Amino acid sequence: MLESEVVASFAPSSRPPSESTPVTKLVLTGSRKETTDDDLRRTSLHRFRTLILQDPRATELGDSLLMMREQGCLDGMLDQSFSDCFRAKASSTLYKRSASLGKLALLLKARGCLYPLRLTELQLYLALCDLRDAGAGATSGQHIIESLFFLEGTARFKLVSIQTVVSGRCKGVARDMFLGKSPLAQRGPLSVQQVIWLEQSMEQVDSVQRCILGQILFCIHACCRWKDSQRLRRVDLEEDAEESVLHGEAMSSKTAVTLEAKTRFLPYIALGSGVSQCCWGKLWKQSRLEQKLDGLPHFLPSFSERAQSWTDNPLSASEATYWLRDFLSPRFAGSDLLMLGSHSCKATILTWAGRCVEVAFTPPERRLLGHHLDPGMKSIMVYSREAYVTLYARVLQMFRLIRSGDFDPDRPAISRIVQCPSSAKPAPPSQVEPAAEPLEVNSDSDSSVASDDAGQAFGDETLHTLERPSALDEFWSVPDEGLAVHSLSGLVHVINEDETLLCGRRMSVNFKLFSDSACKRDNCECCVMCVKSFNRRRQRDP
Repeated sequence: MLESEVVASFAPSSRPPSESTPVTKLVLTGSRKETTDDDLRRTSLHRFRTLILQDPRATELGDSLLMMREQGCLDGMLDQSFSDCFRAKASSTLYKRSASLGKLALLLKARGCLYPLRLTELQLYLALCDLRDAGAGATSGQHIIESLFFLEGTARFKLVSIQTVVSGRCKGVARDMFLGKSPLAQRGPLSVQQVIWLEQSMEQVDSVQRCILGQILFCIHACCRWKDSQRLRRVDLEEDAEESVLHGEAMSSKTAVTLEAKTRFLPYIALGSGVSQCCWGKLWKQSRLEQKLDGLPHFLPSFSERAQSWTDNPLSASEATYWLRDFLSPRFAGSDLLMLGSHSCKATILTWAGRCVEVAFTPPERRLLGHHLDPGMKSIMVYSREAYVTLYARVLQMFRLIRSGDFDPDRPAISRIVQCPSSAKPAPPSQVEPAAEPLEVNSDSDSSVASDDAGQAFGDETLHTLERPSALDEFWSVPDEGLAVHSLSGLVHVINEDETLLCGRRMSVNFKLFSDSACKRDNCECCVMCVKSFNRRRQRDP
């Protein structure tokens, strides 16, 4: 065996070393894989079920489920009943609230409290102090308090009063922790050269990358969030001799909070010719047909580099961020790419519109461009099927100024300030109103009211709304078109979106606009709930 001829015949021969295979660095390996909504909801409901069923007598929900069990209900009916209790809440909200309650349960058990749903004010205060001493997140204390009120609204505590448990010192600990929160760092907008590079790259990449890059460009030109673009159902293309337009219809969005808004198609418009006139929209549509992406549960699924195929999960916002940086890295390598993300797509055209002097966009037009509605614009959007046509005609006019070099959004701020007096057009003499008496404004933050998570707000007023404010002291920054008066009680309410008021009531035939009513301004009374919500928004979003 030591001198075997068979082994000698298979001895390795001397071969020239082959050339090394080129290796491409994958930057997508650092992207975060987002959990689907179904997985988030399943995990959250399991946490709530564990917390409630370990002490069912402490909540009305647990008591009701225990009664159903004693009457012989099956497990499937009990699970369905428990799930229906949290059906109206978003999966992300359930995950955040359940995680905070689970953290509170661990803190209470560490102090000997085995039943978290029977906590006292002292136990909650000591738990929050332990959380602060341990150096926990700045918002963790506030989230625990909000989660207790969330559980009170859904499961209803029977043995404790949350208003009594959440005392002033508990709120003080949460506020002390919240003040240590880092300032909000927003993603910066893309430059003109970066957008042009992305549009021209559509002709260089393959079909798979063209599908991903095309959706990034759609978010840029439609001022759309990435997650909202994943809710698209269809996209149509209209072409002209020089320009092209993409019409997209999406089901629901972040600002859709009512049931009617969540079951209504929302329009998204994008100029398919872009800034560089390379017709990226047509290439995007063709690539989607080649990859057979139409009709899938997700508008753009994630692509597996290992299997070289589309997966069953949607392409997350974090993956889109790394794809965006990957597409820009050959031309714009550097640390500036770290300031760009998927939310930069929504901020790009909105930033350009705010900087454009030659084509002045009014504040309502800029809000409409960002898919937010003023109260008086809702009926116009409902009955005008193509209300975005006039708006994107102005966007196209801005693009043509960029192409000709007459407008550069990337110009320094000092250059735009110097350019404003020479480029701004004076108002006609007939439209100039006489000077009104100066308003007493306490601070600059009182002149605007930002929109919140509950939907499309009434604020974002600028100087044009301060020219004719309401005479009501409580809602001084809201125009008269944004107020409604009840014909019977005479109370004045603030109009929110989707036929609702700021206090939560729905509009009816008993309400009429404040500008159309005959009530005297000095004798009007305001809705107490609307006043509280209005002041809460102004303090939270100054």
